[in-house]
Amino acid sequence: MIRVFKNEEALSQGMAECFVTAAAGAIAERGRFSVALSGGHTPARAYRLLTAEPYVGRVDWPKAHFFWGDERNVPNTDPDSNEKMAREAFLNSPFVDPDTIHPMFGGGTNVEAAAAYEALLRTFFGDTGPLFDIVMLGMGPDGHTLSLFPGAGNLDSPAWVIPASTDVWAVHDRITLTPLTVSLSREVVLEIAGADKAEMVKAIIEDGADYPLGAVVRRCANVTWLLDEGAASLLQTAQTERA
Repeated sequence: MIRVFKNEEALSQGMAECFVTAAAGAIAERGRFSVALSGGHTPARAYRLLTAEPYVGRVDWPKAHFFWGDERNVPNTDPDSNEKMAREAFLNSPFVDPDTIHPMFGGGTNVEAAAAYEALLRTFFGDTGPLFDIVMLGMGPDGHTLSLFPGAGNLDSPAWVIPASTDVWAVHDRITLTPLTVSLSREVVLEIAGADKAEMVKAIIEDGADYPLGAVVRRCANVTWLLDEGAASLLQTAQTERA
């Protein structure tokens, strides 16, 4: 499904709605909700929306478990930490049980942190999945998602969590879920904003281009694209839904 929103504020509301809908369904069916959070600027607004109505009262928060899709290899006090952003946006709220927050970086090298997080996931979910009820993803202008970067050669890893590195961004050492892990989850929701990403969105959706985000979504059965008008501006597909 591809949904197009008129601006970034409406896009954030769409992501918040996806979150609370997935949470309510998972808790009703299985007694708990598990989400892999996205980092970066775009999802922060949706996270803040979750702290107020009409969203906050629709989640049974003690039954919600929070994980991350990727993380920089930095402490959660660092400005580049995805965990820091999510905590400041909504996870430090009194309605969130601290015991349901499962940070991705726990110290050590990114190799050590990746191994520790995979062990944590296998303890929580078992060795076969399904895994998260929802994985929240974004995309960089170069087509990367999570910390899976073009040319890195890690898209076919059989592991659930791997160390990653990049020379492009400020923090080089990272930890990331793999395409396999995302594909074992129940739902994937992409939130992408900005006309600077329109060419890449078109290349992945309409042309099947071989960028990391394309490699991830092609493995997944249940994918929802949430785009603002800038990101969707070059799409020709008739399958878009205007929100």
